[in-house]
Amino acid sequence: MHLFFENISISMYKHWTGKFFKRNNELNNQAYILSHKDWENIGQLMRSGRCHIPLEFGRPPRNISKHSNGFKAAEWSNWIVMYSVPLLQNKLSGSYVLIYFYIFINLFALFSYYNINSSLIK
Repeated sequence: MHLFFENISISMYKHWTGKFFKRNNELNNQAYILSHKDWENIGQLMRSGRCHIPLEFGRPPRNISKHSNGFKAAEWSNWIVMYSVPLLQNKLSGSYVLIYFYIFINLFALFSYYNINSSLIK
């Protein structure tokens, strides 16, 4: 799961911020890309909600627009599982939220329940 959060989650974030395609800005100009102001608002909501998040959920959320480069796998996991859908649902158009939720979140759920044991390797 570590690789999932350290790679795919970051790639999704880069898509939404318009920083995924480094050599082709035309590809970074899509309807699902949120403005810098939107990401600042999302980051502020994450930061302001820190006092309401139980410690059992792990590290309190940091402002994603300021600290995403330093996010650990656990923070990306929390972003995917707990924060992304409610914070993106009013920012992305409905179809993009649905696509994200049904494919990305369900894919995560599928991968998180699959355990590899030694009998599968032999």
